[in-house]
Amino acid sequence: HSTTADRLQQYSDQRARMGYNGLCDAYFISEQGAQLSYAALNRLFRRLIKKAEIPARTGCRLPSLHCIRHYAEFRTMPSRPR
Repeated sequence: HSTTADRLQQYSDQRARMGYNGLCDAYFISEQGAQLSYAALNRLFRRLIKKAEIPARTGCRLPSLHCIRHYAEFRTMPSRPR
């Protein structure tokens, strides 16, 4: 989505301005320049889900980082010829 792409570009620009590029191979990094832990990202994601008031579907759990990863992979995979 264009708004997501815009925000990611802003983050990249901010990283460059702050001199964080090249400190770590990870894209999202801490203020110390280290890779963010999965636990920290998961806590943030759960807070965002709660703040956005995104409910779990009937019979399902709330969305998770793992779910989004698989959704993104599915959405970006090239179509297989039939």
